[in-house]
Amino acid sequence: MFIQRVFLILTMVITLVFGTGVGWSQESADLDRSGFVDAQDQLLLLEQWQTGGTFAPDVVEAEEQVDVAIMDVALPADNRPEVTFTLMDGAGNPIDPASLRTYRFIIAKLIEDDPVEGYTQYQSYNTVEASNEVGDEPPGTVMATQATYDSGRGPSGGMAVNITDNGDGTFTYKFADEVVIAPADMGLTHTVGAQIEYNLDGRVTDANPLFNFVPSGAPVSTVRELTNVMTCNACHTDLGIHGGHRKEVGLCILCHNPAEGNIDPDSGNPIDMTEMIHKIHMGANLPSAPTEEFVIYGFMNSEHNYSHVHYPMDIRNCESCHTGTDSNPDQADFWKEHPSRRACGSCHDDVNFDTGEGHSDNNFPAVDAACKTCHPAAAIESSHQIPRKEEDFPLLMSEILSVAATTPGATPTVTFNLTQDVDGVVTDVDPGSLNRVAVTVAGPTVGDYDMFWTETIGGNATDNGDGTLTYMLSQALPDEAMGTWAFGLEARGDGIEDFEGERPSLVQNPVHYAAVTDAAPVPRREVVDFAKCNLCHDELRLHGTLRVSYEYCILCHKPNGTDISRVPEGVDPSTINFKDMIHKIHRGADLNTDYTVYGFGGTPHNYNEVHFPGEMNRCDVCHEEGTYGLPTPAGTAPTI
Repeated sequence: MFIQRVFLILTMVITLVFGTGVGWSQESADLDRSGFVDAQDQLLLLEQWQTGGTFAPDVVEAEEQVDVAIMDVALPADNRPEVTFTLMDGAGNPIDPASLRTYRFIIAKLIEDDPVEGYTQYQSYNTVEASNEVGDEPPGTVMATQATYDSGRGPSGGMAVNITDNGDGTFTYKFADEVVIAPADMGLTHTVGAQIEYNLDGRVTDANPLFNFVPSGAPVSTVRELTNVMTCNACHTDLGIHGGHRKEVGLCILCHNPAEGNIDPDSGNPIDMTEMIHKIHMGANLPSAPTEEFVIYGFMNSEHNYSHVHYPMDIRNCESCHTGTDSNPDQADFWKEHPSRRACGSCHDDVNFDTGEGHSDNNFPAVDAACKTCHPAAAIESSHQIPRKEEDFPLLMSEILSVAATTPGATPTVTFNLTQDVDGVVTDVDPGSLNRVAVTVAGPTVGDYDMFWTETIGGNATDNGDGTLTYMLSQALPDEAMGTWAFGLEARGDGIEDFEGERPSLVQNPVHYAAVTDAAPVPRREVVDFAKCNLCHDELRLHGTLRVSYEYCILCHKPNGTDISRVPEGVDPSTINFKDMIHKIHRGADLNTDYTVYGFGGTPHNYNEVHFPGEMNRCDVCHEEGTYGLPTPAGTAPTI
């Protein structure tokens, strides 16, 4: 009824504003472009109100996507490289280069600092001089030699400048500027990258093709592929920098390299990929963060301050970014096999490699290859090891086998097992030996949970002698209980000194559904794919590592849940309903109002500095397909 009333009001407003003609609907109110203003458009308008004006991004069909592949690079006598490439849409149809919005090319050489040890870095041939305009130093006093593109001075006036149609489905781009390759560098790997933007009906799609070659004609044997953009997009959804058009890590490192003078002149900070990306992700946890800020000035002197960035997982997860590529998976280990002062010093920025200050005994290596003398791969891996991920860290596991006596007013009994896996050896665990073992009961599952309670099991479970345990709850189900109720377990051991005091806890919280008045158990609807959470969070563990499963979290974080029992006197409570809480946390810095939740011991947790690393309107990043948007599921409870 409410939705129908809203539709009626919207229809009246639209009619008053636009009239009843057809013309207005095609551009303003026909949100789904169906040719009609109908109920679907009204739903979309409601969605727009609820999401602050953002819709899920348009799906670009394959035939609309620009597809570019560099086929060859020639080095003519005039020293202006010629790049042969294909240019078509996703359906294989050729695209006229004149219809491109932008095309730019860059060429860089892969310098082998130490060919024996395998240290590499790019250096671009295309550079531009820049000086500081803002920042702490007087304007014009700090100079930089930054990598840039060769743009061909086009496209301009609808003409494709410096591009030749070869008549065979390929095109050749000729650099506008000379690129002089020294004889000593003819045997090095060189890489050409491009930024191609194709504008079709107002929607821009991008291509960042790459091509490796050796000017001497020798086969390519050395590449730098420490990671790939799909790894980045596990958190960033669709990583696009500099206006959203540079998406490939392989393209980024052609500009963001450690060549002399390749800095941000306004801040003096490095823009080398190794240093910059580590510092950005380390953010608020940099040793220098309490007193210094890591700032990069970008286009139009825009300030980008990364000193408040909090990496959403343990920063020691080096392997989460260092994955290598499909063609070079071995480079996933580059970070530990080839330590460098740039890489290590970017996170450990309290070490001065010029003076040795902050380094052991003020000793420091003169060359990167010497780092491995004291820091071999095994030692580096060990120092970055997360205790919970070590092979012999105890893993607690549990399964709820059955729940009996679940009729209204009855007192349920829960039968479960509790085991521990230590380096492949699995043994039963006495609940009384652990720091905590508890059961949570919530119901009903349909229409969202509106009641829950938790009971500590401790040593009160009965050992059935067959590896199973049974616990009878002290509280009965309500007499008015209906539908299906959920039963979940949590367990945690004491801190282990050998593992930095880390406490073993359940690998997964088991949740069991039991029918109360239903003919058969009806599980709570699935909304979130917890595996998607851990793409960013690696291993999400909350409330003292006790709660590790979304299905278990929502037993307590229900629509009528608030932090009212923990807020200080005079402070308004906040909702802890999972839907609202998680959306607010991830919205963070973009919220219009404060969001603070009071937790254990009355500790305030403010989330207004959280910056979501992905696209906020990509609901599928967290949600299961078809679980978001309007209309809401039948019986959904309102948030208190």
